[in-house]
Amino acid sequence: MSKKQNQIEEDTYKTKSLHEAAYLYTEKCPFIKLEISHLNSEEYLFVFQNKKKCSKLCKTFWQNEGSVAPRLYSENIREFRHKIYDAQKKKR
Repeated sequence: MSKKQNQIEEDTYKTKSLHEAAYLYTEKCPFIKLEISHLNSEEYLFVFQNKKKCSKLCKTFWQNEGSVAPRLYSENIREFRHKIYDAQKKKR
């Protein structure tokens, strides 16, 4: 892995929570990719750019202090479900 790739990897935030991922996306965190978990090949990780920003937002999410547009959040949950479904179809 090159130095630049390593820096990019270090600045990413990964979560397996669909709802957390939708919240981050609703809060304008740049979504990078969906990847298969190294620990469980049936589990997917949502990968976002800017680890510091994402970590801070996730803290507010899990403490139930966040506030986003409900319809957009719902649409983002649906979009990420489709990403998982598409990835599962490609694995078959």
